[in-house]
Amino acid sequence: MRYSPAIRAAGLLIKNNVLGNILEFNFFTKRKTDWSTWPWLEKIKYPELWYYSIHYIDTIRYLFGEPIKLNAKLLKPLRSSLNKSTRTYINFEYPDSLNGNLNISHDSIFKSEKWVAGFEIEDDRGTCTGRISSMIGDGKNFKDHISFSTNNSN
Repeated sequence: MRYSPAIRAAGLLIKNNVLGNILEFNFFTKRKTDWSTWPWLEKIKYPELWYYSIHYIDTIRYLFGEPIKLNAKLLKPLRSSLNKSTRTYINFEYPDSLNGNLNISHDSIFKSEKWVAGFEIEDDRGTCTGRISSMIGDGKNFKDHISFSTNNSN
């Protein structure tokens, strides 16, 4: 996922200090996943984390570095088709008061056209938001996008 066009663009904004001091970030996915496509995942203890959220965690480390502390919850909703945790919530803590969240749900009640996957980055100069289509699409049509606004008076 770190090679997604939206993630690469956000990385360039961060690297070139366009965004200033990062204050917080949020990465999220809300979708419905048919886990029956991969029956072997029933044998894996945390399939959502190991085969899906791991890409988000890698991307967060790529953009912001190593956190100093994590607080994670892996939940199994009642309506999940997989008898495992399919919701992941992780809070990342960094030095200098940077905090971020990962909020992944594979149990959305919405139809596919309402699914979302993306990120929000807030800094002391503005915001950066992006859509990561590979996390909600069909694997063929990629429609990533990124937008940012700054209050840079320099």
